[in-house]
Amino acid sequence: MVSPERYFHLGRQIFALALLLETVFIVSTAVVTGLAYHLVVHDTKGPTQDFLLIGLLIALFYSLPGIVHAHYHTKSFFPGERGYAHLFRAWNFAFLCIAVVGFLTKSTEFQSRGWLILLYSIGLLGVAGFEGAMVICRRGAIRLGLLTTRRLLVVGTKGDIERFTLNASFRTSGIKVVATALMPEPDVDVAQYAQELNPCARNALDAARTNRVSDIVVLTDWANAPRSSKVAEKLMDAPAAVHLGGLGLVEQFPQLGIAHLGTATTVVLRLRPLGALKSLNKRIFDVCLSSIVLLALAPVLLTVALLIKYDSKGPVFFRQLRRGFNQKEFRIWKFRTMTADDGDHVVQASEDGARTTRVGRILSKWNIDELPQLINVLKGDMSLVGPRSHAVAHDSHYERIIERYGRRLNVKPGITGWAQIHGHRGPTQTKNAMQARVAHDLHYIENCSLALDIYILGMTVLSRKL
Repeated sequence: MVSPERYFHLGRQIFALALLLETVFIVSTAVVTGLAYHLVVHDTKGPTQDFLLIGLLIALFYSLPGIVHAHYHTKSFFPGERGYAHLFRAWNFAFLCIAVVGFLTKSTEFQSRGWLILLYSIGLLGVAGFEGAMVICRRGAIRLGLLTTRRLLVVGTKGDIERFTLNASFRTSGIKVVATALMPEPDVDVAQYAQELNPCARNALDAARTNRVSDIVVLTDWANAPRSSKVAEKLMDAPAAVHLGGLGLVEQFPQLGIAHLGTATTVVLRLRPLGALKSLNKRIFDVCLSSIVLLALAPVLLTVALLIKYDSKGPVFFRQLRRGFNQKEFRIWKFRTMTADDGDHVVQASEDGARTTRVGRILSKWNIDELPQLINVLKGDMSLVGPRSHAVAHDSHYERIIERYGRRLNVKPGITGWAQIHGHRGPTQTKNAMQARVAHDLHYIENCSLALDIYILGMTVLSRKL
């Protein structure tokens, strides 16, 4: 059996090995691509020392964010811990730093742009492959019992311990329950509970020290939290992290955490969907891209407007009340494809509906009728990506019958969204269809990022269904 100290040193060795292997790969890639590029293009091997130096600088700048954010720690190589988004950001950061260094040292003219583009492309694929390889190695090491990152002591009633160990995915996460300690059953009277509590706490503390655990989990529920906190207090003498587990609120609110508001300490049930920096980045992205698209498609939009006027009587644009961020109402811009409704009884749009015009069928088929919503994006009513807005009457209806429907409006509505690229678009004639759309919208809100927005926009443009 590997000792606890050995697990600690093994974690540090993996940290060093991962960092070393990435550095060797990046430097080797810089040298090999530099030699290959110059031999093919310039018929000479090129400045090998420069390739080596730039490779070392890229490796340094690439690894810095990972070291700061502990991305080389053993637990970071579990599936989904680091993520390819981190690799992409770190790789771009490294090349940005190289550009800054080149500018400050006036050495950019000596660096081949063709080679740097080649190095960027091959290197990015390589570090992504390294990430996948490390995940596979971690899985194998855990499966063979060679690696454990956390050693747990679980304290609770027999039933609670069985449920906790059964539901937690310890087999694939490098966490091992090395000891358990029983607590008195909660249905005993206060006097008996107090009498049994001290021996229980002593046994748990002895087990923690004997097994040299890294973490202690005291299982409880809200009704018995005051009693369990006494056990947790006694376990503070152990050199380990002490957790409260088994609380139903934890499962209900995955983002549960502790916050400090001035001198007050609170339990956070849910974080804001978008912080100040994320909101600013998203807004800048929305304004820049929507402005470019509107200018580029101006002739197309003008042509469509003339066709609508020629095809049927009525206004060019369809304006309807929608609810945006924080329930604020606004009027949406769309090309008119049929007669407009705007009240308490609104019929959902359909491509083949009786009210659809000839031009409207074509516009709806290719989603051209959605393009004027770029005006709403520029005005700040909407975003390029987000939950699709519904008519106010539909919002009022579904808020009454679908749980957490109103949470969709915790971000700005979008022209396209996570639900749409997964097939949840068009009319929602049933409650189940709307529930599926809402579930995808909430997933987007919980995972909102600029990278995800770019992915959704790309899928919207490339998908034949959209």
